[in-house]
Amino acid sequence: MTNAIATCLLQKLSELYLEKHLRAHHTSGAYEFFKVQSDAYEKQMNELKIELEGLRERYGVVDLDEQKRLSLTKLAELEVARLKAEVEYRDSQSRAHVTRDVLRNTAPRIQSEVKTASNTYSIERLGTLIVELKNKRTQLLTKFHEDDRLVKEIDQQLRDTQMALDNAQGRKEVEEATGINPARPTLEHELAKLEAGTAGLRAQTERLTGELGGYRAKLLQLEEVTLPHKQLELRVKEAEDNYKLYAKKAEESRITDALDQQKFANVAVAESPVVPQLPYKPNRTLVLLLGLMLAALASVGIAFLAEFFDHTVHTPRELESFMGLPVFATLPELSLSERRRELIGSLAEPDRSLPTRGVSWFHQETTDQPGNLDPTA
Repeated sequence: MTNAIATCLLQKLSELYLEKHLRAHHTSGAYEFFKVQSDAYEKQMNELKIELEGLRERYGVVDLDEQKRLSLTKLAELEVARLKAEVEYRDSQSRAHVTRDVLRNTAPRIQSEVKTASNTYSIERLGTLIVELKNKRTQLLTKFHEDDRLVKEIDQQLRDTQMALDNAQGRKEVEEATGINPARPTLEHELAKLEAGTAGLRAQTERLTGELGGYRAKLLQLEEVTLPHKQLELRVKEAEDNYKLYAKKAEESRITDALDQQKFANVAVAESPVVPQLPYKPNRTLVLLLGLMLAALASVGIAFLAEFFDHTVHTPRELESFMGLPVFATLPELSLSERRRELIGSLAEPDRSLPTRGVSWFHQETTDQPGNLDPTA
């Protein structure tokens, strides 16, 4: 009956301890608090993500850092291409100007052949005319005198025709043949080619300049949106971290509440109390042997400690070993009653010297007083 009561008492005690422990380590309302906080941060995170997506769509941002890097690279490439095209344009323009000047100073036709010949037809014609005039003069002389007006006119015509014949015989005709200058078509073709190339390079320079302006504007826009974009990203990251933290805490609180409801804790009863089926009887022989062993160990320890802490000199040999000096004489130790008797006797006999307790006389060799005797207690 007593064993059953003790078992029930221990069982009840363990249950009460577990309940008290769970109540002491359980925080009421923790799950609800963490759940509310996680929901609030989740809502804030979603709103910030929507705002961030709107900002990216408004400015055409996908990956801000990568887009800035690509824009800077493209800007540098376009700047190099523009400078190269501008140099080529100026060079082509200069060559076209020189070619245009050379073409302006180049004749379209050049002399290809020169022939020199006398005017045979004119000479023959004039000779025939002179003969006719002479014949006509002869006929007039048959009718008129030399002083007549008609005769004089024929004479003047003869003189003029003879002069013209003389001039025709002294003058030679020069025939010149001209052709197209072969250098001019080449220059014209080269000029047309240079002008076309110059126009193309000018158009390319203008196109590259426009693209440079577009990329500069885009890069400036990316720089303007960098700060708000970074701030939104940081706010989204902060809200996401807080949401994950409070969601984790809420889950831990939910698990803790579930474990508390199932009576799980970080302490447990190692062995539940049970009523023994057989009566308990101590082993007297084992207890006696254990007691003897403990007594022997205790006595040995006590003796060792007493010897270790005892510094009393008991024999002259110990004294010689301790002091390093030879013992000259020893006196026995008197008890208290013997001391009293000796004291009374010494009072009655003043000439007797009082004995000392445990006095030993030893000889100390010195250089000044050999054989000096010193008493030591």
